[in-house]
Amino acid sequence: MLFRSYQQHCADVEFSDASSTLIAGEQISGWSWYFPGTNNSTMSVAQPGPIRFLPGTHTVRLVVQSSGGCFDTLERSITIPEPPTAAFEGPPVCLGKNTPITNLTQAFPSDPVVGYDWNIPDGSPSMTRVKDPSILFSSAGTHLAYLIATSQMGCKDTVEEELVVFRPPHVCGSEEHTSELQS
Repeated sequence: MLFRSYQQHCADVEFSDASSTLIAGEQISGWSWYFPGTNNSTMSVAQPGPIRFLPGTHTVRLVVQSSGGCFDTLERSITIPEPPTAAFEGPPVCLGKNTPITNLTQAFPSDPVVGYDWNIPDGSPSMTRVKDPSILFSSAGTHLAYLIATSQMGCKDTVEEELVVFRPPHVCGSEEHTSELQS
């Protein structure tokens, strides 16, 4: 008996059973999967759909029954990583200057971040995949920026932050303001 395979995509794991009997004419007639750390703690099917686990190490157990009434059990440990923690900051800048964004996303070394998807609706560029973008805004004010960080195993985290762009000061110095400065 064996788990033929399992594919892991962050907290979602798909299992596939390839159990067989060694006796001619017998077949596998029952399956009992035990999934601790999930909402579907038990299932009685040959090929359970995707199972969502909480982060941590879990021991999955499969008990199969043959048509002859014999049982066999297999346990396998799987480790579900913590998702990355998306974070960034950008200093306030004056209109006309690029906002340098510093990506502060953190992840576990066993599941590093491999993708950054930025959505900055008022910025240029408005969408990018670079780790630390530099964004130009065409108007002063507070602008929203969104980051989705994706790890190697497909875990994602999203964060939204405000970026501030100040209107530059206006220097009085034209002829109409000169008389005001002299009085």
